[in-house]
Amino acid sequence: MIKSLLIIILLSSHVVSKTFNIFVDKNQLMEGEVLTLSVQSFDNDEFPKVFLDEVYGDFDVLSGPSQQTNIQWVNGKMNNTKTLSWKLVPKRSGTLFIPAIKVLLDNDTFFGEEIKIVVGNNSYTDNDKIFIVADIDKNEAYPGEQITLSYNLYKSPDVKIAGIDQFKIPEFKGFWVEEIFTPQRLQYNSKLVNINGVSYQVANLGQRALFPMLSKTHKIPSVSVKVQIEVEKKRRRRDPFFDPFFDSFFSETKTRLLNSKEKNITLKRYPEPIPKDFTGAVGDFSMKAIVDTNITKQNDAITYKIQLFGTGNIGLFQLPKVEFPKTIEVFTPDEIVEKDDFRDKMTGEQIWEYILIPRETGKISLPPISMSYFSPASANWVRISTESLILSVERDDKNLSSNFGIGKKEIELLNKDIRFIRNNIPNFKKMGDSGKNTNIMIYSISIFMLILPKLLAKYSGYRLDTEGGRRMRNAYKKSLKILRQNNSMDHFETANDALHLYLVDRFNLQEKVLDKTSIELLLDNKISSGLQEKLLEIIETFNEARFSQSSNVNGIDPIREMEELLMSIDKELK
Repeated sequence: MIKSLLIIILLSSHVVSKTFNIFVDKNQLMEGEVLTLSVQSFDNDEFPKVFLDEVYGDFDVLSGPSQQTNIQWVNGKMNNTKTLSWKLVPKRSGTLFIPAIKVLLDNDTFFGEEIKIVVGNNSYTDNDKIFIVADIDKNEAYPGEQITLSYNLYKSPDVKIAGIDQFKIPEFKGFWVEEIFTPQRLQYNSKLVNINGVSYQVANLGQRALFPMLSKTHKIPSVSVKVQIEVEKKRRRRDPFFDPFFDSFFSETKTRLLNSKEKNITLKRYPEPIPKDFTGAVGDFSMKAIVDTNITKQNDAITYKIQLFGTGNIGLFQLPKVEFPKTIEVFTPDEIVEKDDFRDKMTGEQIWEYILIPRETGKISLPPISMSYFSPASANWVRISTESLILSVERDDKNLSSNFGIGKKEIELLNKDIRFIRNNIPNFKKMGDSGKNTNIMIYSISIFMLILPKLLAKYSGYRLDTEGGRRMRNAYKKSLKILRQNNSMDHFETANDALHLYLVDRFNLQEKVLDKTSIELLLDNKISSGLQEKLLEIIETFNEARFSQSSNVNGIDPIREMEELLMSIDKELK
């Protein structure tokens, strides 16, 4: 029985040993070289699940896992081998160990054996012949000041590189990052660089502009790049029976992982006191303001631009709050940033473009815009400002009469109202008692007709029809007619005119232009807050469509929107 038990144990050990296999391509290597770790499984439908958590302590995983399947037929039997492979680089020299790796295979858990790896120092000091450096133009900076970072590859002229893998620029915590340069291929500078008496060729792997923000740490992280270096094979002693041509004089490649060193940035403090109008601009700037015209009509839109030029953290700050005269309606500005991509320092232009609509006539002054920025070159605060601009706003009589005046049809209607009114006193004839009674009746009816409107107005709130009453009652119909005729090519302008005509007639207003603020005051507490909010939103949208050519109003039907809005307002006002 003991003999049978030993046979079963040996067979099970053989089965487990044949279930999977863990191995490396070499046990001895130099610091910076790459080794391959492989896990093989036999005659399984699925790849094994491998846990490498313990490997990360002494090794960096460059790539993997790569998958390979190999099928062979031996004596009519199929052998299926599945292989997972990883590329590892030791983090230090000395004797290292790949610990027992956990493998999950067919719902069973196995552990491999510990593998010993000996990592030696480079005998010919590869690190002195090829390395990567994060070069920065300064170690100290103010918040918002540009730091120019270049990842450069240095190599001795006698080192031949067979290939280089693209490396990823890391994340820079505590910095705002702008790309300056990313090479399409490896290219060395024409001039050699001398370091400690040794000449090197230098290739730029990438350049970034870093702007430190207020943060706890500001660290330039390490980056890694994998290169294949050509080295000559060791020559064998020449065999006289073989042609020298077949001698092993060809070069071979070995893979090296190059790491740059981390660098810390010290953040400096701004000098006190900090100006109140400082919004984060750091560099060297100038500023001006322009309008597309100095002479305009009332309710016509003009373009007002604030242009800022210079070198620094362009696009990373805002203008201080701009106060415009209350007689001007102002739309949210469009912000445009244009940068010069061919300089190490971030240089360019930042533009804030406003749409302004003057609502009153006369001379309107646009006040100067000022702001403060910090100059790292002088370590001082600098204030810049624009010049004051004067707008001459003329009355637009044509626009007013077409939108809000009394038209020809209204005048004709007014004439009809007074056509049958008599100014002369009627001559009543005396006709005896019957005539006297008739006169008394006529006088009584006249007096009653005179006092009836006052009585109705006092006790029932009802007024007899007047021109103003008809104007109020027909306001919705007139506006609806304008919308449905729609003679203008600008549907937003037609909708806007219909709204203004409705409000002027509905509230018996005199000829005047209603801006958004006036409309809000006019309808306050007269319609529901939700409907009032919707009305103001539509006014804003329509004005934006008319004056700023915004893409946010695409797909809106202004005629239909205004019809529904006026119907809702008219219902609530009745």
